[in-house]
Amino acid sequence: MRKIANIMLVVMLAGCSVFASYFVAQSAVKSDRATAALTTVTKAPVTEKNSDRILLVEDKKADYHFYKQGKSIILVHKNVDYIFENWSPYIDVEKPELYMRQLDSDDPLELVVKAVECVNEDGSYSYCVYVINEIQREDGTIKYAVNAFTRGSTKQVVDEKVKIEISQSPLCKKMGYVAFCYVNSAVDYDRDTGIPKSYYNAFHIFQDENGNYPTLDGWERGVAEYTVEEDGIFVTFPITIKYKETSLVQQIGYVKCLIGVNRYSNTYIAPKTMSFRPNAEYGAYNNKYDDTPWQSVLKNSNKATGGDSVIDFVQAQFEVSSELETTDFSKSKNDLNKLAGIVVTQDEVMLYAKEGYTFSKDLVNSKEFSVPLECHVDGGNSYNYDVSYEASISKSKKGTEILTIKLDQPYRRGDINKININFGVK
Repeated sequence: MRKIANIMLVVMLAGCSVFASYFVAQSAVKSDRATAALTTVTKAPVTEKNSDRILLVEDKKADYHFYKQGKSIILVHKNVDYIFENWSPYIDVEKPELYMRQLDSDDPLELVVKAVECVNEDGSYSYCVYVINEIQREDGTIKYAVNAFTRGSTKQVVDEKVKIEISQSPLCKKMGYVAFCYVNSAVDYDRDTGIPKSYYNAFHIFQDENGNYPTLDGWERGVAEYTVEEDGIFVTFPITIKYKETSLVQQIGYVKCLIGVNRYSNTYIAPKTMSFRPNAEYGAYNNKYDDTPWQSVLKNSNKATGGDSVIDFVQAQFEVSSELETTDFSKSKNDLNKLAGIVVTQDEVMLYAKEGYTFSKDLVNSKEFSVPLECHVDGGNSYNYDVSYEASISKSKKGTEILTIKLDQPYRRGDINKININFGVK
């Protein structure tokens, strides 16, 4: 029986009231975060002599210096003070990080400050990111516009710009799809397969305690986190799925995208950076099948029989690059030699029993089978996922039994490296 792995509720941690805003130096910003006492800083801040200013972080070469003074944040550049209000009250719990990043292809570098946004119940930190745009006035003076990216910023950053749709395959309830499009567009699905026609990622629905795949009944976005990387600022948030037949929920993986900020402080999602990565246990392959049927046949050269008549433990592994191979199944210590052969096609695996042998129907009913598939994806990397969906027992024209394991979707031969077949064991 398949274990239900990593089924969890996404907990909204306390103490993290959030805000998302655009503001200018020396003007107030709305914030609903409650005041809280600060813990000891990780790296002791430097207090200037004859001043109550606390140095938070600086870039001496570029002449940018950030201080905290009371509840205000002060940027000193070229001996001029610029005052910001309502930044994170936790900003000096840990020394902030200061970056220079190009956040729009045609714009100069912008100042980016990553700081503690809140302290979670378990003592860990969550972070926010401030993007500071330098704007030159007509009189030659400088002002600074700031975008605050916080855990609550996804409404402005994501929802107002892109549409996320999560669906379940009408042909295989095991398959789920996370699709993206611009907010004023619509996701286009294949009428027959239910697969999105562009810009999507696949994942596997979990199995319940009876080995069945429940029906999708909505989804929720978890708390967002912002990170500063070499390419710029990324937002990442988890996706949690709800189902009709069970109260259990499934945290399937994470959406991640690159945030752009232009010289006018307008934010956008960088083209072709919106992606979903499933958690390893729910990973699936994006369908690339080209409607070309194929098969690979593995024949058992050993004609001998023996042992009890029930086939209840099979483990086999072979490549599917050739159309026909013959080998001695008796070299295996499991029930493999009770098979006359194995046939793999683009969408199913068929195990042919020798005359006089039968497959355990109990194992089929309890879904004790799997087909871990090694595929070449992500620029040549290889990953293994169980691509089995359902199984059934039938009979050949000669009256011998055939165990057919349907795959979750059709695959091209060229996408498959090795295939594993398990029956009576996951």
